[in-house]
Formats: sequence, C-alpha cells, structure tokens
Amino acid sequence: MHGATDGLDTNEPRPDPAQRGADDASPARVAHLCIEEMEDGEGGRKQSTGRRLFTDAKPGIRARQPTLVYRIEVVDTKCIDPETEMSIEAPVIRWEGQSELTADEAIAASKPTKSAYGDVREFLREILGAGPVSVKVIVERGDERKLSYDQLKRGKKLLNVTAYKQSMGGPWMWALPQHVPADVETEE
Repeated sequence: MHGATDGLDTNEPRPDPAQRGADDASPARVAHLCIEEMEDGEGGRKQSTGRRLFTDAKPGIRARQPTLVYRIEVVDTKCIDPETEMSIEAPVIRWEGQSELTADEAIAASKPTKSAYGDVREFLREILGAGPVSVKVIVERGDERKLSYDQLKRGKKLLNVTAYKQSMGGPWMWALPQHVPADVETEE
C-alpha cells in the first residue's frame, strides 16, 4: 500500500494508521505552528522580540514535543552578483534552543491587551475633545503613537465617533457625537 505525498518517499510502504503508536510523529499525524514571539511594549502594545517559536499545534495524547526557538536573519554571503556587482545576501535560521511555552501560551501572549484599546480611546478623546479633526491628521498623529489605522477604526467604533464630509470635495473628518454638525454627509 502506498500513501499520499506528504514529504515522504511515495515508493515506501506506509503503515496502517490504526496500527500507529501514540508517539508516531509522521508528517501526516503532527501539526506544528510557527509563531512570532511578542512582548509588552510601550502603552501595553505588543511588539516582536524577533524570535519565533516552532511548536506543536495540538499535542494530543502523544508526548509533548519541545518548543524550539529560532530567528530568521539576513547575512552577507561574501559573494558578488556578477550582473549588479552587489553583495549577495541570504536568509538563515539561527536556532536558539528550547522554550517551555506551549502553542496556546505563545498565541495568548501575542494577542493585544485590553490596555491597548484604552490607549486608542484616550488618544481619540484627546485629539477630538476640542472638535472635529481630519482623518489625515488623526492617522498621522496616531502613527506617532504607534497606533495602526485598524486600531483607530476600532476606537472610533467604541467611542461612537462619526465620520463625515462637509462638502463633496472636502476631507473626511472625525468628531465625537457632541461635535458633529447637523448638516453634513456622514459615513454609512
């Protein structure tokens, strides 16, 4: 009996799945995750450590495998491209050992904390407190605080901020509910 292509030589016979042991680590039985390790940064925002984790996605009943830690770096190969006469760079994997983190712990650590939403709400209350502001200015100032456009949109929704234009050719503005002019075209 020959198995499907899964990185094994297809000419090799495959054992019957019912006869495999709990510790069988064949590619058909094991799922792995590669997760970028994150840590708390300024304002409760997550930032990359540059390390990545290679871990079991679902350890199941078999023995837990160690989570491996690595980095992907770009190195100079000390070779010259004959066409461009520039140095050739190539990615390499630098193994850093093992970690006690499980896949679930690594995924949980990479999710944004609730305080990150508090920061965006605080920022929007501050910038919109005196009245409407153009979206362009909000995005630029948000970027200075390392707030993404998606975070600003989520904060906009949480605070019931209204987006509107005063005229067809005018810029989009955001305003807190109490500062929205009565005669404007609002975003749907």
